Amino acid sequence: MDPITARAALGLAPSAVVTPELVDAAYRDAVDARHPARYHDAADRAAAEVWAATLATARAALIAESTGFHAAPPATPRRMGAGAIVAVSVAATLVVGGAGAAAGFAAASISRQATANISSASGEEPEAEQPPVEHLSADETGFSFPAAIEAYFDGRYDDECPAEFELGCWQTAIITDADCASLEVELAFSSSESGGPERTERRTLGSIARGLPEPVIFGDDDHEYGWIDDVVCVTTES
Repeated sequence: MDPITARAALGLAPSAVVTPELVDAAYRDAVDARHPARYHDAADRAAAEVWAATLATARAALIAESTGFHAAPPATPRRMGAGAIVAVSVAATLVVGGAGAAAGFAAASISRQATANISSASGEEPEAEQPPVEHLSADETGFSFPAAIEAYFDGRYDDECPAEFELGCWQTAIITDADCASLEVELAFSSSESGGPERTERRTLGSIARGLPEPVIFGDDDHEYGWIDDVVCVTTES
């Protein structure tokens, strides 16, 4: 995205001298104004999610400008072994109310990434381009604390995947609806798409700013499916 379009998306003047702090403040305001969680109508919520992705692209472009850093094209997602899947399986074990949408999101992600892996291994081009980002709103996740999640398929966090995971990592981010002094993240793993967690792992993240993606990179070579099962926020007001 070019800088002028990015400024317009975030409501900044074309001549504004951007800093990371200015960009993040404008991004948070823009996300709040049309947060997908505000919409109950499915079509309106979908449009808001598309707009949220545009805002994230605008933020990335202006952060790059403000820091003088321009990233290279995204790397190809780390290739998995036969039968393994690079995807975020947003489980059927989510709180009732978000489970149906989450399961559909997971199945779609798994199917698309599996197709991409097979095509890459055979040297063929996939029939459809893998979307680089999938977004699930706070309403759809049904977490204990309102938070959206994103799954990334462009390899942007390849360098943050520990080398011990030979099959690669699930690359995700959590986007909370409020500032958190800390965030408890429950990860779950299973060998079955339809089964419940066979193993869980809890992580505690530090201070989290509302509306900004907080990366959560995780792996498990012993299980084919991994997902963020729940999040609990300790707010800054506590």
